[in-house]
Amino acid sequence: MTIKEMEEKAGLARANIRFYEAEGLFTPERKPNGYRDYSQEDLTTLLRVRLLRSLGVSLEDIKAVQAGDLPLAEVLGRHLDHLAEDRDKLTRAEGVCREMREAGEDYAHLDAEKYLEALTRPQPVPVPAPVPESDAIPKVRSPWRRFFARELDSLIYGIILEGVFLACGLNHLIYTAFYSYGSSGQRNLMFFLAIGLGLLLTFVLEPVLLHWFGTTPGKALLGLHVRSPEGGKLSYDQAVFRTGDVLLRGMGLCIPVVGWIQEVRCYSACEKGKTLPWEEDTVLVLRDSKAWRTVAFVVLYAAVNLLSFGISTMAALPANRGDLTVAQFCQNFNRQADRLGYTKARLEPDGSWRLLDHGDTFAIEDELGPDLPELRFTEKDGTVTGLTFAFQGEGQDFYASWGQRETALALWAFVGAQEDCGVFHRDLDHRYEDLLEAPIHSFDDTLYGVRVKCDADWEGEPGAFLARGEDGPAAFSMAVTMKKL
Repeated sequence: MTIKEMEEKAGLARANIRFYEAEGLFTPERKPNGYRDYSQEDLTTLLRVRLLRSLGVSLEDIKAVQAGDLPLAEVLGRHLDHLAEDRDKLTRAEGVCREMREAGEDYAHLDAEKYLEALTRPQPVPVPAPVPESDAIPKVRSPWRRFFARELDSLIYGIILEGVFLACGLNHLIYTAFYSYGSSGQRNLMFFLAIGLGLLLTFVLEPVLLHWFGTTPGKALLGLHVRSPEGGKLSYDQAVFRTGDVLLRGMGLCIPVVGWIQEVRCYSACEKGKTLPWEEDTVLVLRDSKAWRTVAFVVLYAAVNLLSFGISTMAALPANRGDLTVAQFCQNFNRQADRLGYTKARLEPDGSWRLLDHGDTFAIEDELGPDLPELRFTEKDGTVTGLTFAFQGEGQDFYASWGQRETALALWAFVGAQEDCGVFHRDLDHRYEDLLEAPIHSFDDTLYGVRVKCDADWEGEPGAFLARGEDGPAAFSMAVTMKKL
């Protein structure tokens, strides 16, 4: 039988059943999936316990009778004596109170001796309460406390995942998934891949934490712990099934709309004190709700977000850092080109260009611009110490920003790889954005130990692009040099 069937047949709430189980009065079998399978014998035991507790017999006496340490007759006889004594006191007091009220007594004329004598008269036996309210494991509602604990845990799992990506040199995956770079297809694919990996990491880590520590970082900080109905830590199987239920039935596997609907449903159920799906076989305990926990949560939440910002900022930099080979530079260039959505070409490992095939797609930037430059590298001991390239064109129309994208990508691939370019790289950001947004212009900068010099010149009518002028055709030239100091 399931616990729901036990509730119906025993006439007891789930919290009462779990309480008596935790007290060791019966022990159900376990199914392969970790859930309890209650037998007819368990139901019989539970009905006996309910009967005796309804009569007012103490749990200690019930345990002693069940263990065979005391005969039931002796316990009942002793309990009858207590009941008789309590009954006499209560019924006599009730009768005297009723008699005094009916007689219209007031304090000034009260005949105390008369009514003290009346206390000896027998009265009807009162009906005892069915089951003591204390015979139940208290239910934790606190939906917002649960929500924020889950949010902090998810953020921590996400940081672990981003850290693994960063350590493996997969910076571009972080940016494609979370920062809207690349094509829409790439973004969607990487977004759902990241969500899937996050759920998988949660499914791997959380059962271990619940099994060994009975809590997770977010829950522990907010005073929440997960226990078995017996009061101990969860078995690993219990923890796995609980986490799976949370992800599937509580979060809807983070599928848009589905996940939101599931969260709203669970919030409503929690507010009403209902048992959530993943708590069929586990118990959530709130140790305390002291104010310092809220303060500590805010501080840790801010610190984790700051760490996430640091990781995302480092992920924005090239995966290959420090001294670069030509192939590593080209890999940095290509990955940033993927993020930027640059559609014209990519670099081969030897520094030569490979034009992209757009099929039937018309890319106007490929029509209005000069041919791609030849990259020339300066190397020492196999590492790149500098690079140069130049654009030239005449007799056609050009975009006023032509060549800026290639310059920006090379700047990011080379300057962004330097050791001095760390978490805070605003100078690089400003120059990078300037190259992407401003028209052709010259500049001479030193950024993170690299001198970057750009000489640009043009002739023609300025506008969105350089057009043929009255004095002749448009002309364009741009030379870029980057050299480590």
